[in-house]
Amino acid sequence: METYISKLGNFKSVNTTSDCVRAINNHYKVGNWKRKSKFNLTMSHDGDLHVVRVFTDGKEFVTIIDIDGEVILCRNLDLSEHKPIIDKIVELGKKYYTYDYGEIWYNPWEKKLWVSGGDGGIIYDETKTPEQLVKQMEEDGIDEADGNIPYFHEKIPELTSSVFEGEYSPEPYYDGEEIDDWNKEQINYIQIGYIIDLDYF
Repeated sequence: METYISKLGNFKSVNTTSDCVRAINNHYKVGNWKRKSKFNLTMSHDGDLHVVRVFTDGKEFVTIIDIDGEVILCRNLDLSEHKPIIDKIVELGKKYYTYDYGEIWYNPWEKKLWVSGGDGGIIYDETKTPEQLVKQMEEDGIDEADGNIPYFHEKIPELTSSVFEGEYSPEPYYDGEEIDDWNKEQINYIQIGYIIDLDYF
């Protein structure tokens, strides 16, 4: 099992196209790197944005993205090609609810999804507003995520698999760190969005 993600530094040191090209040359491979695309991913209800930049030297692609203040380089990845899938995931995520926090993590190399919710569980609803759900939860509580809640890959056939986890997100494992039987299922995930946190309503 191989990890394709490497740390580059913090967002202040890799904040422009020229910064990114210099970082790729210094930390990965010297080449005639050109930016192919740039887009944002929204990480929370507060509107926190992660800036994604994709570069190519004409032979391969690398993606640079801010993950919680750490800038990472993803080898062998043009994340912009996954944007249609990501958009579907983000839109579907608006129908999943939790308390405390909710994160959506995507492994683009294997097209796997990991959805983290609060310890109270995750619910799925296509019809109610968040305010209506809060009122219902005050009366009935929140159901645990189980087989009655559709997995993302059941709704988005491009995904190979998806899981729900309570209060547990994939740990960031970077190039050079030891991968063992315990953490091999967590590598190569990138946070791409969130599910609805009812604490905001």
